[in-house]
Amino acid sequence: MKSLQFTLVLVIAAVLSGCYSISARYSFDSETDFSRLNSYAWASLQEKTFSTPESAEHYHNVMDDMLAAKGFKLNPENPDFLILTPSVKTYREGYQSLYGAVDFSKAMLRISFVNPSSKVSIYEAAAAAYINEDATQRVKNSTIDQTVEALLEEFPPGDN
Repeated sequence: MKSLQFTLVLVIAAVLSGCYSISARYSFDSETDFSRLNSYAWASLQEKTFSTPESAEHYHNVMDDMLAAKGFKLNPENPDFLILTPSVKTYREGYQSLYGAVDFSKAMLRISFVNPSSKVSIYEAAAAAYINEDATQRVKNSTIDQTVEALLEEFPPGDN
């Protein structure tokens, strides 16, 4: 019975860690003309956003690459919007199975794009992903890639 429970937990973990899509929720300021936005800057480097410096660096690189692919340029001197990224929040999500409770670690990444002059948020998004704290950096990077893709899927609004 214990081996069946262990096998079930492994199967559920495998499914949740590799075979699900990450979706994001977003909101935006409907008064903002996103077609006029061309450049951005990081509000701060926020090295404490992620649990490791490698994850923080990878996140910044992926965000830069994905924004560049959407036509935005990094411009620290005169940006059209600033990127704020609060610390990643981790939590446990539980499920009840026939063999008892099973819980998994999740992490939520949030972003906010802010008008530099008014300091008002013009776009916000949040996405949650199942995580394994003991995963290799390569696996963590893959999760970051998928999460950033989900966060930026609807940015800029009305352009999709």
